[in-house]
Amino acid sequence: SARFVLLLLGVAIFWMLPELVFMAVKREPHDVAAYSRTVSQDPWPERRIVWVLFDELSYDQTFDHRQADIRLPNFDRLASESVSFSNVQPVGYYTELIIPSLLWGRQVMQERSDFVGHAAVKTARGWQAYPDNQTVFDDAKRAGMRSGAVGWYIPYCRTYARELDRCEEMLGSPIPGNYEPQKPVLWNVIAPVSKPLARLSGHRMKQPTTAEDHAEQYRTLMEASRNLIADEGIGFVFIHLPVPHPGGFYDRRTGRLGANGNYIDNLVLADGALGQLLAWMGESPAAARTTVIVSRSEEHTSELQSHHDL
Repeated sequence: SARFVLLLLGVAIFWMLPELVFMAVKREPHDVAAYSRTVSQDPWPERRIVWVLFDELSYDQTFDHRQADIRLPNFDRLASESVSFSNVQPVGYYTELIIPSLLWGRQVMQERSDFVGHAAVKTARGWQAYPDNQTVFDDAKRAGMRSGAVGWYIPYCRTYARELDRCEEMLGSPIPGNYEPQKPVLWNVIAPVSKPLARLSGHRMKQPTTAEDHAEQYRTLMEASRNLIADEGIGFVFIHLPVPHPGGFYDRRTGRLGANGNYIDNLVLADGALGQLLAWMGESPAAARTTVIVSRSEEHTSELQSHHDL
């Protein structure tokens, strides 16, 4: 049996190796992580919609069974002034499936792409091309509204390039092993042993911790959100933030970002982020005609949304 297993593994190399070689030598398309399209004159939209999505926000711990010593004044204010919708469909398990499902309005069960980068999704009706032209961004475009997105984990700027007039994204967390997708193949070949080699040569490689990296992504996306909100020519604004998604990168007792915390710490930070976003919206001349939608992306649960009219 052991010999038979080894034989199968040996045969597998005949198609695995060519695939790996192809992936190594093939030139990947260049992803643009941020862009802004300008027009000669940006008409102010009659109505503005700002949709804020908090990744892994627990409705139960935010409202129903909150920890006794936790104060979330901004979520409480939102709940008291809003209409809440529960059991909103579609739902899913993973962020990369939930977000496209929400934007499209149909449940995405699986997704895949080929070596060229053409994406496809699987629904109850089977596989089909990625529905990048059938989302709420496209709906806004047909309604005469310019759209903008600030997002985490999902390649918004590439996937929805035809619909978005302004975009900024941050993709995921550091890959274990010191790998970096934007680096060339040779650099990544050496990456796993780069730190030991640096120690042997007497050099120390300072790398951010997971908490520090998560905090930097949060800071970048919050600043991008502020700039997007300030662009009053954008009628439909979509903001996807990496809070209170684990692991913990905030200490609620000291107020320090980049510290090892827990989910409750991140939940307090999410409340602060909501308050800051609402404050920026309130400073805008478009505040009186702005409708805010706050929703959550939590694995294996229905989406719950709150609508708040500024």
